[in-house]
Amino acid sequence: MLLAADDMTNVAIVERVGVGWDTVGIWRQRFADKRLEGLYDEPRVGRPRLIGDDQVEGVVVATLNTVGI
Repeated sequence: MLLAADDMTNVAIVERVGVGWDTVGIWRQRFADKRLEGLYDEPRVGRPRLIGDDQVEGVVVATLNTVGI
């Protein structure tokens, strides 16, 4: 979403991040529909997550405070 906020196109995001078209489209649509709430992980079937919300938050904070990408 940060790349999209910097006016990058879906094509540029796909090439830079290395994810599929569908992934970029899904995340942009979720953000458009629900704003920040849409970025929270939705419940899934199968094995529970091994990484907790605190660890996820730590990665996000560290990423936002990193200079020079």
